[in-house]
Amino acid sequence: MLKTFWKYALIILIVSLFPVVINLALYQKIFFGKGNDWLSFWGNYTGGLISAIVAYIVVKYQIKSDLAKEKYIRTINQLPALLRVMIELEKYFKELQRVKEEREILNHNSSEEFDIDNPINENQYLIELPQSDDFPLLEKVEDMDLYIHLIRCFNFYRDFSSAMNYDMLLAYRKRSDLQITASDLSKEEKYSKIPVVHQQIELITNELTVYKNKKTSCWKTFYEDDMLSKFKEVLSRLDNEITTVKQIKETGDISLKEKERIGNKKKAKVIVEKTYELSLKGRKKDMIAFSNTGEAVAENITLEIYAVNNSLGDIEKYIGIYPTKLNPSETFKIQFVFDMLPPLPWKITITWKDDYQENNTYETTLS
Repeated sequence: MLKTFWKYALIILIVSLFPVVINLALYQKIFFGKGNDWLSFWGNYTGGLISAIVAYIVVKYQIKSDLAKEKYIRTINQLPALLRVMIELEKYFKELQRVKEEREILNHNSSEEFDIDNPINENQYLIELPQSDDFPLLEKVEDMDLYIHLIRCFNFYRDFSSAMNYDMLLAYRKRSDLQITASDLSKEEKYSKIPVVHQQIELITNELTVYKNKKTSCWKTFYEDDMLSKFKEVLSRLDNEITTVKQIKETGDISLKEKERIGNKKKAKVIVEKTYELSLKGRKKDMIAFSNTGEAVAENITLEIYAVNNSLGDIEKYIGIYPTKLNPSETFKIQFVFDMLPPLPWKITITWKDDYQENNTYETTLS
């Protein structure tokens, strides 16, 4: 601010002193020639200089205005693509949740653990494949950071769905049938046909190896990188982006985008949901998961839980210790014994402090 002040002060000083300097130079006989001739020269020179400066300012302003208009059009034009991406990403998230639950029911193990040698990794899960025209929609997303996160989510889902849909048991059966065929051909002394069968066996064996590694790698990434939380975080950011673009479209104020970006860096967003895990004995453990899907740290978290249809009032004392601080993308789970608590639905209110404001509130109903 101070630097800008002195810059303009210097310009004003030069403009103010310029006539004085010219007057002294012309009429104090510093230059050769007549004063009137020099005065005419400096008049033309100054006029041309001022015209050039004015033209420069006008062109600069026009370019800046055109760029702002172009940015506004690009921002508004991405809205249909953002909405379509939101629909697809929500669908992918639900599919991943469903497959995770199916796997854990079959696995009888904790949802937080992943065993690379577990044979259940090879199971087939029927999961919807992504549409071929989904990826071009991402090219229209203007926010590069959001674009990168969306690409990662879409790439993971593409690889995951492709691996899960592959039926390894069917491939094993096909290979076994071919091995029997090769044996029969050998007994019948039809040796000319055996190399073709062996080639088919080799192709299936290679395919099995590839998809076994794919399935294992996908499940490993799914658990170790907590992909459900990542999807949830990207969904939250995408929802914020859609809200901001709608506001820009209504107000015509493109600066809202920059304000939103700066504001989000200071905001935390704490959400809570009911989930479960399976014990080593296959018993279902009810959990409440607290997640921070924002970009800032949530501090001084407080929790209130009320049973809607119960006169006992608040029940958070039954829940146990809940987090008072959550870092961005962090999830904290606590277990509760459903049979010992008032029946659902429960009304939950969470408050927290972040760098944006002191009092933030999130309300939901668990049912």
